[in-house]
Amino acid sequence: MLKQKNIITVIIIMVFTFLIGCSTPGLISEPTLSGRIFTHIKVPFTKDLNATPSGINQGSGIVVRITEPFTRYRFYTEFNSNAIGDIARHYGLKTVHYATIEYFNILGVWRHQKIFIYGE
Repeated sequence: MLKQKNIITVIIIMVFTFLIGCSTPGLISEPTLSGRIFTHIKVPFTKDLNATPSGINQGSGIVVRITEPFTRYRFYTEFNSNAIGDIARHYGLKTVHYATIEYFNILGVWRHQKIFIYGE
């Protein structure tokens, strides 16, 4: 009885680990770490952060994607732009030093990606 209870506990833990948090690899267009139910992470968009100044201005842009979840065709629509040049121009930044990106995803139906750029 105790052995069966331990096996069930391990299975439940494995299922929850697989379904939530940072446990499953994402697709190329998604973050490296993404959950099946919910994802909310912020990662550097640039790899080289050496000698980046602090105390600089910030701008951000967001793209919202809504996906149709009922058929296997996965139709979706996207709103707005998160192009770094567009964001820099909108916030009056002449030089971009680095950027970070924030991913937010619920069940693969509602997703947004927000780019934060830092510069002068």
